[in-house]
Amino acid sequence: MNQSALKSKFIGALIGTAVGDAIGMPYEGLNPQEVNARCTIPIEMQDGRLPKGSYTDDTELAIGIAESLIANKGLVDNNHILQRFVENFDRRRGYGFGTIKILQKKANAKTLFGTGSYGNGAAMRIAPISLVYYDTPTNLYEAVVKCSEITHAHILGIEGAQIQAHAIALALGLIQSTHSLEVTEFVNEILGIAKQDIYKQKLHKILNLLNEKGDHQLVIDELGNGVEAQ
Repeated sequence: MNQSALKSKFIGALIGTAVGDAIGMPYEGLNPQEVNARCTIPIEMQDGRLPKGSYTDDTELAIGIAESLIANKGLVDNNHILQRFVENFDRRRGYGFGTIKILQKKANAKTLFGTGSYGNGAAMRIAPISLVYYDTPTNLYEAVVKCSEITHAHILGIEGAQIQAHAIALALGLIQSTHSLEVTEFVNEILGIAKQDIYKQKLHKILNLLNEKGDHQLVIDELGNGVEAQ
């Protein structure tokens, strides 16, 4: 892949993360019925707890990781990442209670909470790690573990971030693939790196749901739509 195409994909991964976050911001915390009542087709930016077009803590944390990776030439330095998190912190963006505690005390999750959170916070900010380590899967997973443990030390929180990071790299077409992946092939590739039973079960459910032809309520019932990583 030429450098221009690679740069375009990197930009797409980062900007796509922020745009998706801003689109979803007004619906955060709503149940499916409330989302359906409020959502417009085609999707438009809307006001929520922040003005329309605003990103949340998800993107603010991803920005901090990206800034730290740039400053440290791609190395994952948890103390430096934590410092970026603290300096960027804007409470209005909707940080979870545990993350706020960590940032206030400038300590990592293991120090404060032991096994820590299995929320989706580590997964939602992981895109910059994928871009740095897209072509070295072993280093990618090690970097994800290290970066996740700042706020999410629980094995399920970490594996959620690992699966997301692998999915991003696969979407870039740069891990283990020399051709475009069909959707089922894409999911099977991710299933191949899953370790915890709950993730294996959910990924198998996704494969089954792909044959259900778009029954959104069934997807919600089968996969869930809460804040847990799994």
